[in-house]
Amino acid sequence: MMDPGIEALIRRRAGFRCEYCGFPEAYAELPFEVDHVIAVRAGPQSTFCK
Repeated sequence: MMDPGIEALIRRRAGFRCEYCGFPEAYAELPFEVDHVIAVRAGPQSTFCK
């Protein structure tokens, strides 16, 4: 599970939109999933990169 603080930073950085297509999360039926670029199992923890 991702740290809630990091997830919040990612959502704000993306402008609460899908980072792939730009669709606003406010119009989605479900909250967007935040993906790990590098799988958690490949490293010790999640980190935030600007």
